Amino acid sequence: MATSKDQGKALTQRINDAAREAAKSGVKEAYGVAGVGVLTGCLVKALDRIDRLEGDIKLLTDLLADMEKNSND
Repeated sequence: MATSKDQGKALTQRINDAAREAAKSGVKEAYGVAGVGVLTGCLVKALDRIDRLEGDIKLLTDLLADMEKNSND
């Protein structure tokens, strides 16, 4: 599993690479544009993961409630 430091370095590299590509295309403020693009992608991915985890928690909570109900019957 990657450490936070490794993930930070990888993210920085992705932003730098995207900024270089944007600059080659003539984009002004290439670093800002690249940073927003990369970080927006990361945010969307994180929000999707949060949604899945919330669904998993709800499912587990429901299963536990059913088990408790059945054990009390």
